[in-house]
Amino acid sequence: QYINMKEVQLKEKLRSCGLRATPKRVSVLLFLSKMNEPVGVTTIEKKFPDMNRTSIYRMLNSMVEYKILSKHDLGHGHYDYKLLTNKHNHHLVCVKCDQIEEVDLCDGINEKAIKQSKKFSELTEHMVTVFGTCNRCTG
Repeated sequence: QYINMKEVQLKEKLRSCGLRATPKRVSVLLFLSKMNEPVGVTTIEKKFPDMNRTSIYRMLNSMVEYKILSKHDLGHGHYDYKLLTNKHNHHLVCVKCDQIEEVDLCDGINEKAIKQSKKFSELTEHMVTVFGTCNRCTG
């Protein structure tokens, strides 16, 4: 019998946070685990038409609260969600076509921020989103 190890890991992650590993939660997490970029609620609604928008938002927000998902404001007028992994990325967003590219900008960012800050001595996390025009739209 085939066992999907990713599904087993996601169920364990939910349970370790005190959340029930319901079929809908696991299905949404499996879907997000296959995506290479953050995804909006509209995309999730299209993939899971049997789920209503309120339930999706409630589910996503609880998983953000428990640090299973990250929530991103990429300038589209809504939040996008991504499965949290050990790999921390930042996003470049095209202002013309909404294309998203992940990049690593972490090298020394917290240290630079602390050096420049007059009011903070410790940082716990950061998110960076940079807006511009992609090669396709510039071309």
